[in-house]
Amino acid sequence: MITDNRKYFDSSLKTAKAIYDKGLYEDCALYLRQLATFALYNITGYYVNWKFERLLLNLGQKIPPISPIKKESHTHHRLSILHIATELYDIGGHTKLLINWVKIDKDNLHTVILTRMTENKLSTKVKEEIDTNCNPIITLEGTILERAFQLKQIAQKYDLIILHIHPNDIIPTIAFSDPLFKTPVLFLNHADHIFWIGISIIDCLIQIRESNIILDKERRGANFQMFLPIPVDNTQKKEKSLNFVKEKGQVILLSTGSEYKYKPFGEHNFFEAAYKIVNTFENVIFFIAGVSPTCEFYQKYKHPRIICLGNVTNLKDYEEFCDIYVEGFPMASFTAMLQVSKRQKYIQLMYNPADGMKLFSDKQAYNLDYPKSFEEWFIQLSEVIESPKIRDEKMHKQYQYINQLYNLEKWKELLGDIYKSNKNRKHTVRNSVNFDKFYSSINELINATLLESSSKINHFNYCYKLNFFEKIKVVLRSRYKTKHVKVSKKQAMKFLFKRNELFI
Repeated sequence: MITDNRKYFDSSLKTAKAIYDKGLYEDCALYLRQLATFALYNITGYYVNWKFERLLLNLGQKIPPISPIKKESHTHHRLSILHIATELYDIGGHTKLLINWVKIDKDNLHTVILTRMTENKLSTKVKEEIDTNCNPIITLEGTILERAFQLKQIAQKYDLIILHIHPNDIIPTIAFSDPLFKTPVLFLNHADHIFWIGISIIDCLIQIRESNIILDKERRGANFQMFLPIPVDNTQKKEKSLNFVKEKGQVILLSTGSEYKYKPFGEHNFFEAAYKIVNTFENVIFFIAGVSPTCEFYQKYKHPRIICLGNVTNLKDYEEFCDIYVEGFPMASFTAMLQVSKRQKYIQLMYNPADGMKLFSDKQAYNLDYPKSFEEWFIQLSEVIESPKIRDEKMHKQYQYINQLYNLEKWKELLGDIYKSNKNRKHTVRNSVNFDKFYSSINELINATLLESSSKINHFNYCYKLNFFEKIKVVLRSRYKTKHVKVSKKQAMKFLFKRNELFI
């Protein structure tokens, strides 16, 4: 699957280059955006692709350079910070990270700009959060290249730029390829487990997982990284109790996460593991939030004491009510786990995780090391179910580490270090490496299984203005198509003999 996706991606880059060489720059941008979307949902084994980056950098040279402006001199010590996002939603970790950033960092001035979404599409809740803590939201208009030009013109007057963009957003890379642009560009790596665009224009990569720093030095060639953990409020208040009475001796387990994260893969089958736990311990009730009772993964392991809650609005009630939090697998939900830990609940980490699925580098002294097998996981979890004393002792060690790193004061301190290290930096465009690294380890196989989308792209989109000879090449490249690429003989004939038709 991964190799097939890579072959299609690589062959499509040749098509993108042909569109660029023809001088069809907007069509090239549209084609590259479509290809980036393909790579987002169809794992190619790449975390960065320099052929792709170079095409975007070249497109950046085809729009007018910025008209340099003199930055306003500050009469205060506050930094003006521009947060660039593609789209923002009511749910989703990247939106929450951006909003938390501007809410907590009140010492500086914040502005949010959206590259793809119009302001009227923002939910009232998100708009109110931003309006309360920022300058008015800015949106872009026009074609991709027009938006890229607008973005760099606006961005040059700020002290720092923070990218919170979707992995397939090509506009900032085109915009900040301008050699005259000097404002430092920082990238918040909220989608650290997959391919994304922009490594060539980043001056500092901000990691939210410490375990990812070594990985991205290898996978993306990122030698310019700083760590900024997910901020978790340490002033958690007691919530109202649930309409559920805990009987004496009962132990309540909780796991939370989007349903797709629990899809069985290889040695990891969360529902089979949960079934074995409740079958072994009659005093255990296991709540799973985010998973529907009709979930296909759950059906084989139905049990009256395994309760799938679906999406819940009162998750904090369950976090307060539980005795033990069980990290989901094969893909965890880090923020949810940290929130429960801050309520002083024991965390049972998953067993034998892929490197890209870890939040922590193993911290054995704090009981934050990952079991090496299901058997070891089962023994660890059994021990804390049976002994409240051992559970409490282990929890306090975990809490000691998590509370000292994942709290608001520590977050502010590390953010201050990031500002200090980057505010006087001059933006530079990175020179590309000579090869692109391809990976097909367990990390990529898990992503390919869990993130696979049912949506399809059309092989011929944005290629209609090519000459007949180049069109034949595009048709021949369709031999690399995957099940997520729409190609038919009828479409191929229309493509060869018609112009300017776009398939949806």
